[in-house]
Amino acid sequence: MAKNGRAIAAKSSCAIIFLSMLLLINPVISFSQVQINKTTRILLMLDCSKSMQEDIGGSKVEKMTVAKKLIIRMVDSLGKVPDLELALHTYGDTHRDRDCKDSRLAVYFEPGNTDRIKKAVRTLEPRGTTPIAYSLSMAQNEFPAGRGNNYIILITDGIEECGGDPCAVSGNLQDKGIVLKPFIIGIGLSESNIRELHCIGRVYNTKTENDFSEILNLVVAQALNNTTVQVNLNNSKGQPKEKDVNMTFSNSKTHEVVANYYQTFNKAGMPDTFKLDPLYKYDMQVNTTPQIIKRGIELKSGQNNIISVDASQGNLQINTRDNSVKSLIREDHTTDIIYIQEANTTHRYLTGVYDIEALTLPRTHYYSVKVDENQLKKIDIPGSGHVDITYVRDIVGSIFSWSSGKPEWVVDLSGNTRGPKEGYDLQPGTYRIIYRMKVATQTEQSITKEFTITSGQKASIELNK
Repeated sequence: MAKNGRAIAAKSSCAIIFLSMLLLINPVISFSQVQINKTTRILLMLDCSKSMQEDIGGSKVEKMTVAKKLIIRMVDSLGKVPDLELALHTYGDTHRDRDCKDSRLAVYFEPGNTDRIKKAVRTLEPRGTTPIAYSLSMAQNEFPAGRGNNYIILITDGIEECGGDPCAVSGNLQDKGIVLKPFIIGIGLSESNIRELHCIGRVYNTKTENDFSEILNLVVAQALNNTTVQVNLNNSKGQPKEKDVNMTFSNSKTHEVVANYYQTFNKAGMPDTFKLDPLYKYDMQVNTTPQIIKRGIELKSGQNNIISVDASQGNLQINTRDNSVKSLIREDHTTDIIYIQEANTTHRYLTGVYDIEALTLPRTHYYSVKVDENQLKKIDIPGSGHVDITYVRDIVGSIFSWSSGKPEWVVDLSGNTRGPKEGYDLQPGTYRIIYRMKVATQTEQSITKEFTITSGQKASIELNK
């Protein structure tokens, strides 16, 4: 056995192939009725190592005998499915010694090859070892070119025995887009072997023939990729009218992002459907402003799953003469910033009430701004004016807004005559500069100077003349 735990994946892959075959013969599924939108290719990778001569689940029937029987039945069932192509890859069936390159494509992909696959399966005898990594690496040249959903169903009763790294090989195949995440059907695997196989793909362990039937329903539904999702972004009337919104789906357990799409409508004017693996629970993040999050979504295998979300939206337009001014948007009476909107832009928000803080000097606030469905709400921020401040001696001082009848701090003055010219863009209103000479020794020597700012106008203030 290889020291690398990933070796287990190789045998597991073969086991998965057998198990999927067993599942295919389950009378609950009618494969001839499955509808596939584009070509699906399934490479059956079968472990024919010597250990497959052992009995399955104490039944006194060899694992290989069971596997062959179920694969043949499965191929019969799948032969009636349109837009589906099968191929058979075996390892360990041609040499009795420890040959780590005893791996071959027994039957290549082509339409109508089910009789060839069944004939090849009948002649298989378990003889050799389990070069899983090597076998998986061969798969990259075994799938035809062209668009399609490519799957490997690996059926195995053990682990890598040739020192390879099947986990790395599987990851490389998936990263290159050659195959989707493989299925691994194990036959009597230990718990440690199962854990090591998870890095190759989705692992299902079986101990009896009956186990295959239940797992088949899951594996075949996935391989045929007939589980779909439709996200309805509903308006206030419960109608799925919202579109062009980004959606992120993550595995609820691992938090790994598995899909990220922009929702749209199909030719019939309804939300489009897409495919997701029904074996996991999902968290969905609808990237509206603010975001909508639904957690723990469970999908029903083999059917269209509709996920409805209340997502009515309206538009908020912020106008100002100052193009550099940004506005912080918060939900009403909350502190978290949900969006930073640029000047003179329109952004779409969920219908509701918002607080707006424009980053003018001083800040301009608009509270409880209501955004209505499919309506445009306009906010016009007054244009600023400009003030230049000069002084001949160093000072300490600040500018205060006096528009509300009481002082509100705006900005501290540099007070350094050796510094650059001092000027500020201020919102229209009344201001006061409160200052004193830096060398003054009495607090009461503070001086107040009032001035007014008008939008689009300039003002000049001279201090300590």
